[in-house]
Amino acid sequence: MRKEKSEAEKIQEAKECCEKFNKNPAGPLFLSVIYIVVIAIFIRPVWNHIYIDFNLIKVVDAYISGIIVLSAMTLLYMQCSNFFKGTEDKPNKGKLRITGVILLCAGILAALISGYTTDKYGWIEDEAIASLNGNLLNYALIKCTGVDIDRHNGNTYYGTAKLSDGTTRPTVVYYMRGAYRRHGVEYRIVAKFM
Repeated sequence: MRKEKSEAEKIQEAKECCEKFNKNPAGPLFLSVIYIVVIAIFIRPVWNHIYIDFNLIKVVDAYISGIIVLSAMTLLYMQCSNFFKGTEDKPNKGKLRITGVILLCAGILAALISGYTTDKYGWIEDEAIASLNGNLLNYALIKCTGVDIDRHNGNTYYGTAKLSDGTTRPTVVYYMRGAYRRHGVEYRIVAKFM
């Protein structure tokens, strides 16, 4: 059975973390930047799915991305916490604490800004391409190479399909939501040319 660390042990580890940072700040800062980049990249599939239907967070790629983002945020929070615990009795604690808070805020901002700039229709566009190629163009010589959705009304999405022969066609995509399940949501995507 694993023994829980005492508060004194946690404070000692935090002090060691702060001393390492003071001796060589490049290492921990580089690691923090990696966490922030990971948050910015992996939050995008989460936002893509949540924008269409919050319950799609249970879809595998959104779920895994969410776990990765939470892990990176936790590591950033732990570093910030170490900067506070490890400098409790230090006279120059302000510098490390401000650094910790800035890194934590940068992680939160990376998630928010990346989410805001995410192509909110990206997931449903990918599903629309699969629907068009699998149904309407299944036996055709041309294939759908991309779908650009520009607006929606409820669960109906409107946009333009790009075809392999260089032409474009107005397209409507229906997101048909079924029952919510414990580990996901039943849905069907149907894309048609208008």
